[in-house]
Amino acid sequence: MGVLLALALVPAVLPGLACGDTGRSARNALVVFERSGGIAGSLDRLVIQPKGKARLTTRAHPEGTRFRVERRTLRRLRSLLDRAQLGTLDPSYEGEEVVRDDIDFQITHDGHTVQTAGTAAPPRLDAVLALLQRIVDRHGRRVQTR
Repeated sequence: MGVLLALALVPAVLPGLACGDTGRSARNALVVFERSGGIAGSLDRLVIQPKGKARLTTRAHPEGTRFRVERRTLRRLRSLLDRAQLGTLDPSYEGEEVVRDDIDFQITHDGHTVQTAGTAAPPRLDAVLALLQRIVDRHGRRVQTR
């Protein structure tokens, strides 16, 4: 019975392990952002702590990189997260039709998680998604060039 339970938990645990995150730092995070899919089949995971420490892991670089989010960017992120009111959104947004190679997003903030296909994101998430993607893209290039 214990083996069956362990096997049943593997799919839930593997994504975090594949990205080098054991979950401990994510529990206390200001925000956890995941971006997956697209033509390249990307899997990016960004964990930002309340004081700005961050860790970015990618499918190509599961060991990831650590950095500090600039104060101004961190203030902007907090403001956007507050305005987005994740707790009032549905937990999942799917598009009307399937879009091949669409990018999926997952944002967790203040105990609330919202998953969305890129084309189905509610407008309140647009600015948050844009800022988080800029952070991932900026620091993801650093991971790739190492």
